[in-house]
Amino acid sequence: MAAAARPALGSPVVALTTAGVPGRGRRNATAPHRGRAHLISRDAETQRFVVAANVAHPEQHRPSMIVSPRGEVLAEATGGGPARLEHALDLGAVRDDYLGQRRADVVSVSYLPTPGVGSR
Repeated sequence: MAAAARPALGSPVVALTTAGVPGRGRRNATAPHRGRAHLISRDAETQRFVVAANVAHPEQHRPSMIVSPRGEVLAEATGGGPARLEHALDLGAVRDDYLGQRRADVVSVSYLPTPGVGSR
């Protein structure tokens, strides 16, 4: 699909700011692993790049990371201090297969252009 047509279907990148801070109790014992898994699972749901930045605490439960549409972790901040992540994103890797998997009798996808936008 041409990049120019993509805005009708949504952004190729999902940007998240997370606030995964340490908690108390048994439920939080596995929170670091759950937080990381939740970010990677966003790719399975959206088939998009996920760029996540934890802004809350050095002992974060949701790491700052960049994940590809295939669920590959491209970059991840692993230390407890400030970090900068960079990675070139191949936007051609973004897939829209999920649109073909929908049940047309349940879900309809349509695009209504905004008046005055994109027209001359």
